[in-house]
Amino acid sequence: MELENVTIAAELSSSDPTKQINALLILHRLYTAGKDIQNYVSTVINAVLVKSTDSLVKKLCYQLIKGCAITSRHDWNFVMKVIVDDITNVNQNPDLCIWAFRTVIGLCGITTQLQEFFVKNRRQIEECVCRVAFDHVRMSALHFIKCLAISLRQSETLRSSTFLQQMNESSTCSLFGNWILKSITSDNQEISFVAFEILREFICGDCKRHFHFEKLPILVTKESLQWITFFKKYFYLLLGRIKCMDIRRRFSALRPITYIALTLTDDIDNDYQNNNEENNQNNNGTTSPNIDNNNLSEQNVIDNGKVVLMNVTNLLKPMLQSIECATVLETCHCILLIALNSNMTTELTACTNNLIDEAINAYLELLNREESSFFYDDLMKDICCVLNTVRDKYTICIRLFENIMKVMNDTNRMYLISNIVKILIQCSVNSRSKQYYLKLIDQLNEPIEIELFLREGFVSKLWSVPESQEEETLRCDLLFCLCREYLSQKPYTPSNNNDYSSDNNNGDAMDVKSNDVIGTIDYSIIHAWLDVGIGICEYCLSAFTWKDSPGTCAAISEFAFVLTDLCNEAYNSFNTNEEQRKRIQKILNKILDIILKMKTEFSELVSMCILSNYVELQKQAAGRESGDLVFDHVRFMITSILRASGGINEKLKIEILIYCLLRVCYRFSPKLRDTYEYLKNLIEKRNTLSKNDEIIDLLKKNLLKVEYAMKYHVTNDINVTNNNNMKDNLELIYGKVFNRDHPIFKSYYNEADQYLLNCYIEGLQLLNIINNNLHESDLYQLKNNKQMLSNTIKNLRIKQENQSEHYKYYSEIISNPSDPISVTASYSVIPDSYTVYLHVKVQNHSPTDLFRTTVEVGLEGSLTLFEKTQQATTMIGDLPLNQSYEFDLEFTMNEFSHYSFHILIHCTHIKSISGGIDLLEDKKQKLNELVTIRCKPFQIKTCHVLNNPVHLLHKDFLTLWENYDNSFHLKVVIPKEEPKRINENEISSVHLAKELITKMLHYLHFIEIKQLDESIKLKDNIFQLCYSSKTLFKDNILLIVFGYEHFDDNHYLCDFQFKASSERVYNYLHSKNLWFQEMIDETCKSLNKNIFLCENDSHNKEYYDITTQSIFDKVKVNVVKKYQLNSTKLNVLYLKRWDTNRFV
Repeated sequence: MELENVTIAAELSSSDPTKQINALLILHRLYTAGKDIQNYVSTVINAVLVKSTDSLVKKLCYQLIKGCAITSRHDWNFVMKVIVDDITNVNQNPDLCIWAFRTVIGLCGITTQLQEFFVKNRRQIEECVCRVAFDHVRMSALHFIKCLAISLRQSETLRSSTFLQQMNESSTCSLFGNWILKSITSDNQEISFVAFEILREFICGDCKRHFHFEKLPILVTKESLQWITFFKKYFYLLLGRIKCMDIRRRFSALRPITYIALTLTDDIDNDYQNNNEENNQNNNGTTSPNIDNNNLSEQNVIDNGKVVLMNVTNLLKPMLQSIECATVLETCHCILLIALNSNMTTELTACTNNLIDEAINAYLELLNREESSFFYDDLMKDICCVLNTVRDKYTICIRLFENIMKVMNDTNRMYLISNIVKILIQCSVNSRSKQYYLKLIDQLNEPIEIELFLREGFVSKLWSVPESQEEETLRCDLLFCLCREYLSQKPYTPSNNNDYSSDNNNGDAMDVKSNDVIGTIDYSIIHAWLDVGIGICEYCLSAFTWKDSPGTCAAISEFAFVLTDLCNEAYNSFNTNEEQRKRIQKILNKILDIILKMKTEFSELVSMCILSNYVELQKQAAGRESGDLVFDHVRFMITSILRASGGINEKLKIEILIYCLLRVCYRFSPKLRDTYEYLKNLIEKRNTLSKNDEIIDLLKKNLLKVEYAMKYHVTNDINVTNNNNMKDNLELIYGKVFNRDHPIFKSYYNEADQYLLNCYIEGLQLLNIINNNLHESDLYQLKNNKQMLSNTIKNLRIKQENQSEHYKYYSEIISNPSDPISVTASYSVIPDSYTVYLHVKVQNHSPTDLFRTTVEVGLEGSLTLFEKTQQATTMIGDLPLNQSYEFDLEFTMNEFSHYSFHILIHCTHIKSISGGIDLLEDKKQKLNELVTIRCKPFQIKTCHVLNNPVHLLHKDFLTLWENYDNSFHLKVVIPKEEPKRINENEISSVHLAKELITKMLHYLHFIEIKQLDESIKLKDNIFQLCYSSKTLFKDNILLIVFGYEHFDDNHYLCDFQFKASSERVYNYLHSKNLWFQEMIDETCKSLNKNIFLCENDSHNKEYYDITTQSIFDKVKVNVVKKYQLNSTKLNVLYLKRWDTNRFV
């Protein structure tokens, strides 16, 4: 091996080109085999590349070193000099110029070094791009410009200071625009193709591949807008060039030409509207405008917009038939960007509807191709995000659900199912309400969309005979989403029971609302909604007979919620008609018939709870009353459970079944005597087995209730039930009406059921994210789930974005003032790719030159380089006096944690300019020949690794809150402000405190969760607020702020309780309060408020004095009032689940 190394080194140093070629080929084979050839790089550069004039030798050198690391500044300068010479001498040897461009791209990548190379050699590069006669050289130069465009596009904050200082042009457009335009108009299609790729980089940037990631209106940077403005006047030139290109080469041109077309239509519309406004102002009070001229100008505007859009759509349509998936996706994406236009005239609306249908059909065709599961996930989400704009929604929903098994991700599957059933329910309600409104009695018996969907072959087969565990899971997911989405879209339904709302501590609020709304109720929508629910329950009744599988309890629970809600509408309001009440009662009677076929204990218990509350006490076909059947079966189930003795949750089962017995007695009082005898016998039998038994205590407790009801003749007479006090007594004996507050639901949830619920909520969050990204004027009313085909307000299709929304940037000088080297570090966090770009600038302020300077970057937290290491080393080499060196490193954030960079500067042989004085006087340090400068730790701010969360509904927030176990408290004091009066409206101190807290938390991207008005009702100056935030890794952080007024009337004390969805997020937030103190300091600085953090120990106590030994601005306050937190919170706080009827 040593002999081989000597031979290679000797042949490299030889002046014979043949020997050099032989040595280089050997190194190529070693490099290809994965061997380390780093020791030969310097020899290849100094002995071969610099000295050789042979073309083949230099090509081999370029090919070898472009993938290696050059650690010496001396070697780097030699290589750059040779590359510049070969680029300059392009006419003598074009092939070497091509290899020189490839090598500089390989060595510099997309870092600031590439930008500095361009600045120093701009004239030579321009010569290769615009004036050289060799097409392959022009293509290589354009590839260099493309990499430079990617480097410049990353962020303006990551650009080289040399590039920013020495470029006289105001933008990259003025620098490269004419180069790109000349290349696009070239006769060579390959050159035009690369030029369009560069144009795509500068205009579209890191554009989204899939439409559901898109934000409308399209947000572009200021630089991209300059490029669009430059190329607007060449629109038809670009369009003609694209049409002349081969279809396979049009891909890179589609997005830029679409953006330019959208901007043109914006300009045409806005110019016309501005001219109209000026004409109106000029003619106001003088002469009336010429109506004919105005109509003519408007028609011209419409025609101009038509021409632009039609030209682009005619270019796009043929590409929908491409065999390449990427081309079809890009084409559909551009078509949807054109079609979803809020300014579109009614004449163009029909055309765009056709375009949307064609794009969706092209998407659906891609589902038949063999691709990865991630591809199917994104493809179906693309379809769902514009599903409401499609005309044949039912067919699209069917085709989507037929391919649902291709989606492997649980959250994505729940998102898709939720979208599908939501659209079908909306279509069904709209169809039925139209029939009711027009009084089309003959059509009321026809099946509606959701019923047709459930009867489709694949769905019917899935429902009745699933063939695998995956299909059983999908069946549960479908039932869960179907019922959840149905209840979430429930319209406001007034109740004839005036006291019903008081059961939920909201009587006043509901009464007021009823008085305000009852005159505007559309009963056709209510009846339609009830018909849809009854149809779902009739078909889904077989769910009670499903065998136990993951998620079954959660799905049946949701079905029970729907059924009980319908029963409540049938018997507690006037909203249902006679036919609907009959259908609901038939469903309950069918449950009685299949009760013995039920395969899970949970199904039996839920069925008995529903029947005991709502089934009518009437004669059955066999002659027995339904009340007797329910009563007897409940007794049979109790006896069976007691006979088995000891199972899991035995007491809970008995308690639920006794509740069913009492509910039958409540509705059928003669059963009280039978219940009394039955419970008495059970106690006697149980006493013989065990004297101390919790089951016996439960039976005795209920026996006393029955005995009391029999003795005092407690009845459910209507005059009694209208009395709230008597009603409370009845509920104490017989229990409340069965609804989702019953403990049976949560007690039977296992991990699989909880997982299904969490997946649904995450899918709902994904739905909210996508909906929030839709056009701000809400084209087609996508956010409101109603299609609208008329014109809307003036809007722009292309807007300039705020760069800080996507790149979270921070810079700091991390070297100490006494250090001879100034080190400035900055980072940019790119949330979408979990990437951090670290930019380090090292400047020599010492009186000496630095040699062999090395920068080491150590990492703290879950950060890794692309080499998957925890440390990075950058060789600076020589750093002369007053000179600086900049470099970039790209890191990946693997999980949420504390991130910090520890930067060390090593340099050797620090000498004076004259070279006469050695500054390394210390013997030990001189022996090591090393000087180390340790910089301050450079930390990534917490606010930069958090994102704005999805806007959750309050009920979904409560669900997540109850599911997260880990929590911690922080106690904060905020100042109390005096009430203000704005526009004759007085704003209270509590609302001002709420605004202050919201502004403070906005720094960490916490968004307030809107609650019901009654849930934040003030009681003795106590308030409660809910917030949520999200990490870059989609971890939820929930916060509830419980505030109460301080005794000194100058402050509010706020209990900040945090909960996190993952253990690592909780550990980070709980371990240190620096992130929270950082937020407080920023708020105090920006708002000039005195906010501070208190001690944490008191939060572990159930009772504590709000003002105990609290010091505010060094003023000690005595204790006057004591609160019990648990009892106080329950009055206004969040843990109580509101009934669904409260949501309107």
